[in-house]
Amino acid sequence: KAGMATQLEDVLARLLVPESAVIQEATTELKQAVKDPAIIDSLVTVLTQSADPKIRQLAAVLLRQRLIKLWPQIPLPQRTSLKQLFLQLLVLEQEHIVRNSTVQIVSVVAGNELAEGGWSELFVFLNEHCKSRDIRQREFGFYLLSAVTDTSGEQLKTNFQSLFRLFGDALLDRDSKLVPYYTIKSLTHLVEHTGEEEIRPFQSLIPNVLQVIRMLLQEDEDQAIEAMELFDELVECDVSIIVPHLKDVLEFCLEVAVSTSFSNPTRVKALSFVSWLTRLKKKTVQKKKLLPKLLTVVFSIMASSPDAEEGEEETGEDVESGLPSSFASQVLDTLALYLPPEMLFPPLMQLVEPASQSQNAYERKAALIALAVLAEGCRDFIRQRYLKAFLQGICQALSDVERVVRNAAMFALGQFSIHLQPDISNYGADILPLLFDCLAKTTAVAADDQLGLTKTYYALEMFCENLGDKLLPYLPELMSRLFAVLDTSTHVHERELAISAIGATCMRSH
Repeated sequence: KAGMATQLEDVLARLLVPESAVIQEATTELKQAVKDPAIIDSLVTVLTQSADPKIRQLAAVLLRQRLIKLWPQIPLPQRTSLKQLFLQLLVLEQEHIVRNSTVQIVSVVAGNELAEGGWSELFVFLNEHCKSRDIRQREFGFYLLSAVTDTSGEQLKTNFQSLFRLFGDALLDRDSKLVPYYTIKSLTHLVEHTGEEEIRPFQSLIPNVLQVIRMLLQEDEDQAIEAMELFDELVECDVSIIVPHLKDVLEFCLEVAVSTSFSNPTRVKALSFVSWLTRLKKKTVQKKKLLPKLLTVVFSIMASSPDAEEGEEETGEDVESGLPSSFASQVLDTLALYLPPEMLFPPLMQLVEPASQSQNAYERKAALIALAVLAEGCRDFIRQRYLKAFLQGICQALSDVERVVRNAAMFALGQFSIHLQPDISNYGADILPLLFDCLAKTTAVAADDQLGLTKTYYALEMFCENLGDKLLPYLPELMSRLFAVLDTSTHVHERELAISAIGATCMRSH
């Protein structure tokens, strides 16, 4: 066995050599070695005896992978000695990265052993460390607990009462930011396993969870984002836990989302929870009269300039851009899909109408994006009451002095063309000449305004696709303009857009 462990250590050492041929040869040897049932003993030997922490860490990773499959097959006496050894390693191992990898081994073993009601020594270890007066020991104890809850949530159900008491104290630990952080990680892992009897204890922790996340936002935004995963898990698995604190949680997320002092990923994370919550608990949002404030924050984010977001200029509808302004438009889209338009429109129009006349181009853009994302969820309401007025505003914006506003108007017109049929087709005589004019202008500056060109063709194609026979009077001029682009343009993207428009027009006009 010692000889096999020595050989295995040599293989692992060669895996760390920065030469592809050496790594490939060592990988082949490792694949053969792991087929031997004695691989567990060899990996344990390397983990406990190798002088190189990188090799020990690699051995720990491999051992965890093997134990996931093989632990139930290991004889009971050997399992007992391994459990004791792993807990000893958590105390003796000085290298941070190796110790953390050993924690992952313990979590895998716990997932198996706790299912059978065993390993009381693990609970003793956790209790000693989580309640230690030594900050480092407490932090490690809660780190270990977060790993164990990830693999053993169901098996820990009989311990939930004592765990929630422990979590309550840990969230108030102000000597360490890691103890409350790992506590929230543990809570996140346990959400899907909570039952009726855990709802109230869990609910009582939410105010302190918010306080911890506020603290983390000032010290480590990445950890704050991870801690906010708890909210996502709650709305997916058991949103009733958060309902008593919904107003506080929603206002907290809006506060984070609107603050430009936080990074874009943090702000988007907060907005994503707002979107989830308004979808799942729309009646509660209405009942607690949270809609006006929600709309004010979301619209102000939509109206923010690219400088405020440290991103490139976007039209505002591209959620994949990762910009808060783009994600805010998705939140408004969600509201339009899930709230009654009679409730949504009055407070929203109080924001849209003045913004459409604002001297600030990004506020004008936000007004147009708002109209665009309303088109799907509120289609009947718009067709019956607002279509003419909204189209007038959009058509005026097609000639706005600011490019970002014109592009937003094109996007809005495209969305209206998709969702507000057949009524919008009646405005062909007003809209098509404007689109032809826009096409001529963007074609003239195609090299400098690729986004504007794309949005112009998008609006043109979406509008023409649904006109049917109503397009025939304009077909000669449209085709003439598109073929002129093919004859004169040297830009590949522009030619592709023209070909697509020709194809779509031909398909729809026959």
